[in-house]
Amino acid sequence: MFISPPVDGWILVVGSSLPDPTEDVDVCYRFLTSLSRKLGHVQFFSTNRFANHHAWALVDKGRVFRAYAWAGYTLWNQGPMTAAEKDL
Repeated sequence: MFISPPVDGWILVVGSSLPDPTEDVDVCYRFLTSLSRKLGHVQFFSTNRFANHHAWALVDKGRVFRAYAWAGYTLWNQGPMTAAEKDL
């Protein structure tokens, strides 16, 4: 994994060791909520453009506020849609 220095207040973590929600949504959920309990605000982004899979989650203090993952069908849909999602 690569952990960046702060970029405009964000610390980016990139790598193949991060959980893949298309493989196991529960593993991804547990990882993100555990990380958020330690760090506070966490956002997760995952895409695979070849397989057309994507995911996004917003977790704060161990609570999932919004999460959505797609891999040909909805894998994870938790929390109310954001304003940006509704506008789409």
